[in-house]
Amino acid sequence: MASLLLLTTAVSPDQNPKEAMKQRLVDMGILSHSWEPGQYDHLLCPMFLQFEHTVGLMLDKLNSFGRDSQYSYSREFLGGLVFEGAYSQNDSRVSEEVSAIQCKGGDNEEKSLSLFIAKEGLAVYNCFRAKCGWKGSTQGFADVKSSYKRMNQITQAKPQRIITVQELGLQPLCNEVLAYFAERMISEETLRRNAVMQRTYGDQIVIAFPYRRNGGLVSCKYRDINKKFWQENDTEKIFYGLDDIEGASDIIIVEGEIDKLSMEEAGFRNCVSVPDGAPPSVSTKDLPSQIEDKKYRYLWNCKAYLEKASRIILATDGDPPGQALAEELARRLGRERCWRVRWPEKGETGRFKDANEVLMYLGPRELRQVIENAELYPIQGLFNFSDYSSEIDGYYYQTLGYELGVSTGWKNLDEFYNVVPGELTIVTGVPNSGKSEWIDALCCNLSESVGWKFALCSMENKVREHARKLLEKHVKKPFFGERYGKSADRMSVEEFEHAKRWLWDTFCII
Repeated sequence: MASLLLLTTAVSPDQNPKEAMKQRLVDMGILSHSWEPGQYDHLLCPMFLQFEHTVGLMLDKLNSFGRDSQYSYSREFLGGLVFEGAYSQNDSRVSEEVSAIQCKGGDNEEKSLSLFIAKEGLAVYNCFRAKCGWKGSTQGFADVKSSYKRMNQITQAKPQRIITVQELGLQPLCNEVLAYFAERMISEETLRRNAVMQRTYGDQIVIAFPYRRNGGLVSCKYRDINKKFWQENDTEKIFYGLDDIEGASDIIIVEGEIDKLSMEEAGFRNCVSVPDGAPPSVSTKDLPSQIEDKKYRYLWNCKAYLEKASRIILATDGDPPGQALAEELARRLGRERCWRVRWPEKGETGRFKDANEVLMYLGPRELRQVIENAELYPIQGLFNFSDYSSEIDGYYYQTLGYELGVSTGWKNLDEFYNVVPGELTIVTGVPNSGKSEWIDALCCNLSESVGWKFALCSMENKVREHARKLLEKHVKKPFFGERYGKSADRMSVEEFEHAKRWLWDTFCII
């Protein structure tokens, strides 16, 4: 069964290429009905659906056997073992779990793996299930080429350390550190419940924030007096305060450990902090796969805790990096279940930056109100009326301009129609009833009354004819002499030149 974990198989130099290729395919779990060249075959796919889940099962098994008392093995480390073939087909300890997570065409046992024997000694295979997508090629005496990047790599990741309070030399907080937290409105009770400690580094004392899961120490993050942060090496990345959100339907995510403690002072224990701070900006690349998403590995490591949440409040910092972090989290967690906070205004200097700043200057009640007033995270194409508050106010107080429309220039018509910016007006009528002439006259009236400018597209007029009509309406005199204008005086040269400047300034033609 676990022979599917082996990517390469030793073949005898005496074998011909066709037999060697066949042996490789069989050892990979690909069992064809025919090995003749030029033939397509549709088979059950033997590949693993979820590499991470597969390795997770292996990880649990390996650690349960207690192979090493000092280290626990990481997914990256074990992934290398899997694809190096560290588990043989005789390893019954994991065979049952492996068989449960193979592709095998899904619940319907669809024969989704297409195998093509291109020529003797060469085969190409491809699984067309969206959840799998395994593909590659092999030939008699060549290495397998696979679409899974990790398959041909030997992972050199270090195993994750098991750390203890004693090993790290963590100590209870001294009065000096307690006073520091008191200035930030963090009580001794909150510090004690979250097991915040200290450690001596050289000649200075640093604050230690233990990262725990199920009560056990997983990692530890430190902060010195210069606000410099660092974490224990070779430890798993998880949320700070992870145990506080177990089974929670509402979760608050903040950007720093002190912000998490501040939320507790406001009455919210269902809060966690990210371990690594915020990115400088939102990535323009596509969302990486779970395996490649190293920057946000803590999300995947804590996936079981997050899946139960129906509402996730993103209370990251109000600066650009904090907003970028909120966007990156929302991309991965699903915008439809994310909410965001709007930090209160800070006089004329902008807004408060984070939870602790609100706690220090406005108090726990105001911080609680900020969380309770969280807004739905913006979803493209979905809006709230509150997003248009200023426009609605302007419409009521008539400060936007032309809310009730503009006069057409004809009093008898204004009772029935006014020109409103943003509205579409369609003028219809029988041919040669004067539709275009009326629209030209309306444009001239609006230019004179409110100074509007226009773009015209007229398929029926030559440019010079259209210019003549507009100039006549503006000057209110004929363009030509007696035979054209009858008894009316023709516009003078001065009037013509002045009207041309108006024409240039008022209209564009399409």
